[in-house]
Amino acid sequence: MRAIEFLHRYSKRIIICTVLFFVFFALISAFKNSDGKADASTTNQKYFTCITISYGDTLYDIATEYFSEEYKSVDAYIEEVKSINNLTSDNITSGASLVIPYYASAQQK
Repeated sequence: MRAIEFLHRYSKRIIICTVLFFVFFALISAFKNSDGKADASTTNQKYFTCITISYGDTLYDIATEYFSEEYKSVDAYIEEVKSINNLTSDNITSGASLVIPYYASAQQK
C-alpha cells in the first residue's frame, strides 16, 4: 500500500526525472562526435576535374600535384588515373584531356 501512495505522491517528479534523463541521454548521444574524430561533414570527399595536358607533363607530375593522403601511394594514384581514362601505358599527349580525381572538403571544392 505504501508503494502506491509513494507513486501517487511523487508521480509527477518521477515522470519529470525520467524525461530529463532521456533528454540528457539524447544530448550526450548527439554530441558524442565532438571527441576530436572527424564526422561525415568534415571528411574530404572525392571529386573529379578535367585537365588539359601541357607539353612535357607526365603522369607522375600530375599525380604529385593532385595526390593526397587518401591514396596509398603516388603509384596507386597513377593507376587510378590510368583506369579512369582507359590508358594502357604511362604515355600521355600534350593537348589531350584527362579526368583527374582529387579529394577536398566541401568548402574547398
